[in-house]
Amino acid sequence: MTEKTAMQIAIEKIDLQINNPAFLGYQSGLRLAKQLLVNELPKERQNLIDSHVEIMKKGLIEEGQQKWIEGYEPLIRQTATDYVKEKFGI
Repeated sequence: MTEKTAMQIAIEKIDLQINNPAFLGYQSGLRLAKQLLVNELPKERQNLIDSHVEIMKKGLIEEGQQKWIEGYEPLIRQTATDYVKEKFGI
């Protein structure tokens, strides 16, 4: 089971409200809000990946890797990408 980011949760909440008769007059605004959030998901995904890469870099250095070797970047970035995809489904 994947966890959800704040944006993913917000999108789900908006979907519930769009179908709620109590919000009948607000559907167009809710749809616009949802679209804005959906458009931001790729940026959120990239930020999550970049953050995980930096955390792994610092962890390697703290564990004794004296200097960062640029050749590590592709492997670590792929690991972070796989983690974000598995953890958040994005």
